[in-house]
Amino acid sequence: VKKNKNVVMAHVLAGGKDEKNPKRVEKNLSVSFSEKENDPMRRTDGVFGRYLASGKRLPVVMLACNRPIAMREALSSLLNAGIQVEDIAVAQDGTDAAVTAVAKEFGVQVRRNGLQHGHRDGAARIAANYGDALRWAIEERFPEAPGVIIVEDDLLFSPDFGQYFNEVAAPLLDTDPTVFVVSAWNDNGFFAQADKRELRRSVWFPGLGWLLPRHLWIHELGPKWPKSHWDHWLRDKKQHKGRETVYPAVPRTYHNGAQGTFMDSWHHQKYFQPIQYNIDHSFFWESHNYLSVVRDTYESNLRTRISNAIHIASFHDLPQHHNTPIVFWYGWKPNDQASPFRPPAFICLAEPFHLWHEFQRTDHNGLHFALYQAQPLFLINSYTSKYAAIKPDHIKPLTLSACPQRSWRDLGRGER
Repeated sequence: VKKNKNVVMAHVLAGGKDEKNPKRVEKNLSVSFSEKENDPMRRTDGVFGRYLASGKRLPVVMLACNRPIAMREALSSLLNAGIQVEDIAVAQDGTDAAVTAVAKEFGVQVRRNGLQHGHRDGAARIAANYGDALRWAIEERFPEAPGVIIVEDDLLFSPDFGQYFNEVAAPLLDTDPTVFVVSAWNDNGFFAQADKRELRRSVWFPGLGWLLPRHLWIHELGPKWPKSHWDHWLRDKKQHKGRETVYPAVPRTYHNGAQGTFMDSWHHQKYFQPIQYNIDHSFFWESHNYLSVVRDTYESNLRTRISNAIHIASFHDLPQHHNTPIVFWYGWKPNDQASPFRPPAFICLAEPFHLWHEFQRTDHNGLHFALYQAQPLFLINSYTSKYAAIKPDHIKPLTLSACPQRSWRDLGRGER
């Protein structure tokens, strides 16, 4: 596929400062589409393709409140990630003068929302700010854009962040109606040896740098935006309707804030600080890369990878010095509920393979991706996964009773 020269390419701005790594990590849908619609050349026929072909770039709205130092780092990083000043807008919650000054220092348009939060708690305040910011960005500030990239003021960005959204996310959304939104974040992006070019799908919405299509906001989300916990609301089937979020195996954002409304030091140190986001300035996406995650192609390739892998169901059977992907089969009813003394059941697999203890994060039809000795590892729940039919007959999935039990204290957290 010939690369459209008018589509923005991620690059480091001339004279820009290098960003350092701050840590020195459902069933088949009824929707289908024809081979013609799968044709990569169709990208120029969609709203994103037409917009980018005109020489424009997807805009970015940054949500901010009262962290001017973090915001300065975020804006600097964003400008070094292939995003132009004129394509950035800051939606500020509150009237912190230092935050406004930072935006003006960078020449970025900033708008204070003027919301009166009154007795709203943190979740309600954030939801109100998000709703107001998205309405302004999509309906007023960037009325011609087919979508808006949403970021927060405590993120850092990979050098190819701009290219990822303009050359991967945009044509994908033009091509595949089973995609809900596209995110730059991977909740389980802890693996330095992961493939920078690999794209994945999950019904779980991860946030932290994501592309919201205009039509989705105007016709579905905007008219019924929630009053609290907007991200959990987006993860509800009533909103995604079985459509999936696409995200990269290697994150293109990094959460640079150790403090926040729903952030504590334990979660930050265990699940955010170790994220291995891309900092390779020499990496560039190829124009056809998005085709690998179009649903039918993705599912076919994934089934082939599972079928050709080594199949096991015990930690004792993990091969040593291997060069073949592994499928680790387990089987129990998933449950993210935790008691004050015991984490969710998934922790017995999540901990040894360095994944979030909440099974819903990055879940794809009962499958989770990990790496073991630099080789792909697929954790598949035979109790729920549609891939269970691929399991060899001689494999008896690991049961919950046979899985090592762990407490919050074992994880260095203490009792909740």
